[in-house]
Amino acid sequence: MNILFNCILKFSKQINVELANPRSRTSALPKLKKLLCNQDEIVLSENIVNWLKTLQHIILTDDQNEDAVKNFDTILSQACQVPSISRDISTNLLPGILDELLKVEDMNLPVLKAINAVILFYPTSCGKLRAGIMRRVMPLVLSSEDADIRDTALRCWSACAFLGGGGHQRANHCQQWLDQFKESIAAMKSAFKCYLDVKQGDVSPEFSKIGLPSASLPGTEPERSDQLIQRIRVFCRCFQNLMTVDFPRPLPFPVDSLVDILLQVLDVMPSQMGSTTEMVYRASHLSEIHGDVLSVLSTLFKICRRHLCCYASVINNTFSALLDLWKDESPVPGRSRRHHIVRGQVYETITDWLQNCGPTTRFMCGKSILNDSFSSHILDDITPVEGTSTRATKNVSVGLSKRAKRRKLVEATDEMMNGNSSEKITDVTANEYLTASALQVVECTVAIMGHRLSANVVRLFQENIVSLLLRLEKSEEIHPYRKCVRPRLELYRALKSLVLSPSVSVAPPCGMATKIFMSAVSKETSPEIRNFCQDSMLSLNVIVHPRRHALQVDRPLQNNATKSINEKVTVPEPMNVSPPVSDEDGSDDESCETTVKVSNIVPEADPFSGGDLHRKTAEFSSNGHQSEPEGISCDDAIPQPDESGFENNSSKEASEWVVLKSPVRDDKEMKETSPITQSLIEDPKVVEPQLNGAENIEEVNEMLLDFVDASPDPE
Repeated sequence: MNILFNCILKFSKQINVELANPRSRTSALPKLKKLLCNQDEIVLSENIVNWLKTLQHIILTDDQNEDAVKNFDTILSQACQVPSISRDISTNLLPGILDELLKVEDMNLPVLKAINAVILFYPTSCGKLRAGIMRRVMPLVLSSEDADIRDTALRCWSACAFLGGGGHQRANHCQQWLDQFKESIAAMKSAFKCYLDVKQGDVSPEFSKIGLPSASLPGTEPERSDQLIQRIRVFCRCFQNLMTVDFPRPLPFPVDSLVDILLQVLDVMPSQMGSTTEMVYRASHLSEIHGDVLSVLSTLFKICRRHLCCYASVINNTFSALLDLWKDESPVPGRSRRHHIVRGQVYETITDWLQNCGPTTRFMCGKSILNDSFSSHILDDITPVEGTSTRATKNVSVGLSKRAKRRKLVEATDEMMNGNSSEKITDVTANEYLTASALQVVECTVAIMGHRLSANVVRLFQENIVSLLLRLEKSEEIHPYRKCVRPRLELYRALKSLVLSPSVSVAPPCGMATKIFMSAVSKETSPEIRNFCQDSMLSLNVIVHPRRHALQVDRPLQNNATKSINEKVTVPEPMNVSPPVSDEDGSDDESCETTVKVSNIVPEADPFSGGDLHRKTAEFSSNGHQSEPEGISCDDAIPQPDESGFENNSSKEASEWVVLKSPVRDDKEMKETSPITQSLIEDPKVVEPQLNGAENIEEVNEMLLDFVDASPDPE
């Protein structure tokens, strides 16, 4: 062990010598990376100061050396786990290193990564430099053209809320995060106001809490419009980063302000922005802005979940307006629809809305006009555009003008010479993302909303989904289903949801779905789809043809003395009942009542037999009772112990009966019981109750499907 330690010390000294030499410094960095893999605490404590200063110098002088940044990050991550080393460098070394990094004029990616490492592992040491960090990284977030620099700067900006001391229960950090979020919302509103109005001032206000100084906007176009569009999109990313920070305590969240500005941006239409050159240019980027805002909305759904149910109506109307706005009125077969990206983002946001907020969304369960709009858009996007390719070399119409004839001839000649007719272009993978997103909405809507959907909506979904799957089974070339796996898989998932979560008034296509899944298992080329169809087929077979009844476990009662007898008891009836017989006194069937006696069966007692039951019934009938008994006592069939203090009179026997009206029960009709039967078992045994007043045997049988195990087998 000592020999190995001596070798590590010797190797570390050799690395220090190479790092001190500018010529061998580059080759020493990979050796330092191997040495840090040992994670030796003694070696790290002896050399950490020298290594950090050397790596800082390399990062500031060589902007292409990624090994220096990786070693810098590794050293800080290991040092923060050793208390003695962490205390020393956090107070004496790291503030000076961070100050030197922030003074760099042309901040590049290695410098930003080094700043991010210091902020991540030693946030308490950076409290005094919090304002300086935000002032340096925020301009990079807004104006940098490099995506990596923007992402790293945005991570640094988001972590600034948790720099410095947190105070009692991190109260300071919570307040800093809240101030930063509110300031970002105010900056977003200011930029959006300038985006909609060309006549706004040329100076943007200062937002010091987020590091955005007061600056003059460009006075020329399109530079001014580009900067406003960039700011709006950047603030959307800022919202997402602030909402997804890892913090050990719940953070106060300004939901109302955020939802208000997001819905304001989504409500803007290009026709409302005017017809000037500047506004037309800004409107051309509106789909990109809507896509970023929808991403923020999806993140908000995942965080707040069902707390957003108060905004359900407004959000559903916004989704419908977006689908109406970004619709392709004249789709071309074999080509991607216009605005297919933003429409797919709308569908993905609706899916997150359903998955995170559940039935509280009331999606497609409101007004019929809104439901018809959603179903129309969804069915239009999942249905492939039908059409045949036509040649452009047609006879020129006689009624056209000379200019129109010349244009037609030029187009026909261009097609014949170059073969670049737009009608010949066919992309078999076109609209894959849009179709899969729309089908995912169908699956989630049917699975989550279930019986709340109207019959017309469910019927439309069933007809279109089954029709597309039957066409695929016949090997028809319908795109993008034939060549793309994801839309085809979502199609089968939508069918499974339609079967497992049916509507109340529309029968599920169980038989057709089983046939389609069986065909897909044998014919499908994708292993993922085959496995899904195999599992779906097994599920449907168990539902359609159950092998046995569900397992029921009898559990002992808890707090039997405190349970009231007045709670409603569902009394199952056997399925093999005889047709109802009218009463001897000629009374109406609706006034008849089915009565059974439910008692607390002692677990140690032997179960009663059918022979004892029939014998007791015969004795009861032979005692001069002309009318049919109101019920059958289960206790009569069980041998009871002889107790001297027990009074067996007719009044106490009558008190042990629970009268249930068939088929509707009321709490007022429940009679009082004796103290012996104050608690009921969860699964009481019922012995062939007398069937009186039942009008429809099939209706009774349907009600008893879930209670088959409760009725004993007849002898």
